[in-house]
Amino acid sequence: MTHVAVDEILKTPDQERRDRLILALLAIGTRLVPTSAFALDTSRLDPAKLGSDAANSALDEFMEGNQGHLHDALIATTARDRSMVFATAEKSRGLVRPLENRSTRQGFPVSRTPL
Repeated sequence: MTHVAVDEILKTPDQERRDRLILALLAIGTRLVPTSAFALDTSRLDPAKLGSDAANSALDEFMEGNQGHLHDALIATTARDRSMVFATAEKSRGLVRPLENRSTRQGFPVSRTPL
């Protein structure tokens, strides 16, 4: 898990949901890994590393020109670089799952979770 994902969980406004998420991560032995790329104003110095050209390129491809996708791009790029699956609990908008679709187009393995 990256610091970006931890930061997102800590911002969960529903205390009970936040507690369940943290306990679930602890129960499965989640460990913190550095992100595969570094983004100003988002990345933390210790749990992030400067990205290779390939990681930075993948980050840009995932964002598709939209800075709003930066957090997801950092998490997904790190998962792909570490041969891990990018898990998402993205809510469907009808048949459309923008994050899952973008991930699949960029070659990121995706797993949908019920969290």
